Amino acid sequence: MIKVRKKPGLVMAFSLGSENPFEDYFIDLGKLRKNKDSYEVFSKETRGGRGQKADIGDFIKIDKQEDIYPVKAWDFEKNHKIISANIYLEASKVRKAFRASDLDGEIISYLMNKGFLQILGDPDQYYMARVGSGLVYGRKDDYLLIYSEDMEGTCKYDFNFVDKEVFEKTYEVLY
Repeated sequence: MIKVRKKPGLVMAFSLGSENPFEDYFIDLGKLRKNKDSYEVFSKETRGGRGQKADIGDFIKIDKQEDIYPVKAWDFEKNHKIISANIYLEASKVRKAFRASDLDGEIISYLMNKGFLQILGDPDQYYMARVGSGLVYGRKDDYLLIYSEDMEGTCKYDFNFVDKEVFEKTYEVLY
């Protein structure tokens, strides 16, 4: 396990269901699908035609390659300050992260024993995880990032995979 923090900087983002033009733009691109009471977000980590679930009011972060990532509203609002329309200053807290070479310890054991994390073995679909937003897959060189601990509900960890290239550009390893 390593400790990491997102590099401070400006990010583009919008809130789902707020009649923001970015929402229509990403729907037209096929990267976002609006359902009756929620959305599906097709990030780099989604596979098999099913997107990650996001709720109305959750935020969508947009990277420089126009890839999008869902963030729960409470987490986004806690770690971002609005600068102007769709531009936010990000100040992230220290988080735990894992690589394929260091999948040990209490957190990983919990996730695997409870069925939230499986190791599939294929380098392109090495991990499969059941997260609040549905099934997501990670490559062997991706990072498993713990966003929050001691959550209410079925899983006490809020976690997801971060693409290796995205991780190296946006996170700093602290120790």
